[in-house]
Amino acid sequence: MEKIFKKSSLKTILVISVFLIITLFLMKMGINNKKETVLAHNNDNIQIFIGNVDVEGEGVSVTLKDRESDEINNNNIIHDIDLIEVVNLLNSAGAEVISINDERLLLTSKIEANKMTIKINDTEYTSPFNIKAIGDSEILSNALTNETSYLNLLKEHVEIEIEKHNKLYIPKYKGNIYFKYAKPVYDKID
Repeated sequence: MEKIFKKSSLKTILVISVFLIITLFLMKMGINNKKETVLAHNNDNIQIFIGNVDVEGEGVSVTLKDRESDEINNNNIIHDIDLIEVVNLLNSAGAEVISINDERLLLTSKIEANKMTIKINDTEYTSPFNIKAIGDSEILSNALTNETSYLNLLKEHVEIEIEKHNKLYIPKYKGNIYFKYAKPVYDKID
């Protein structure tokens, strides 16, 4: 009887040991897969942040258009400051990605008047201007239509159309990024 007990005990111990080894192996693989998933997710976020990939998601679009008038009125045209104010409003409302006329905006992007056009990044545009922002469409829309919003002042002078979208597409950044003053530090000596 003792031999049978010992043989069954050894088998049980062997089965439990194999089970534990397999469990530990699977747990280890799961941890590695989680690390790889986190790294892949972080890489995707970095690619989105630097404008290196096309993106899509929920959001809003805002079209700003000069108001046609018989009289010449400087207030009836879109100025660079108008675009800057709307972009800042969208940023403060939580927009993750923004473009104007499919020009992806980055931290280094410029929006500036250039005679009768507005230069966005390195390309010149005239009215109309279509601003797209990916983020919570309800929050972004509320920020744009709030009675204290910059757009409420602007709508008296120019044409404005705001739309919510379940799926909005913004292309990747088209230009090159150059830093004049900032340089990477690889080996910092204290």
